[in-house]
Amino acid sequence: MKFSIVGIALLALGAASVSESQTLVTANVPFTFHACGTSFPAGAYRFSRPSSATGTAWVIRSEDANTAPCFLLSRNGIVAEAEPVSKLVFHRYGDTYFLSQVWTLGESAGWEFPPSKREIEMAAGGSALRVASVALSPR
Repeated sequence: MKFSIVGIALLALGAASVSESQTLVTANVPFTFHACGTSFPAGAYRFSRPSSATGTAWVIRSEDANTAPCFLLSRNGIVAEAEPVSKLVFHRYGDTYFLSQVWTLGESAGWEFPPSKREIEMAAGGSALRVASVALSPR
């Protein structure tokens, strides 16, 4: 537990220093989604990575600032070819969406977020998994 609290504090500290010039992409998400143990309403969001995090930490910020920033740890996912588009990938169970991956144009590695406890419970409960994608725009 101590490790988790210290890790979250360090991540928050690093992410707090992210400048606007480090923002990678934006997206207009047309549905409510879950990430960081929180529900985010449909709307415009900025997705960025602190350069000091070597690609494992992502920061999600609402464009209208109605939602507190979200800090996520990810793991790289590998594909055979470079991605032709930048996109967010969501796991969908019924009408509930969970942020699952971020893929950026021209890169052969994407970033995958581990499923939350709630997503694991929904999957175990027999809810059918569907996948939804939302296009990203470079900032």
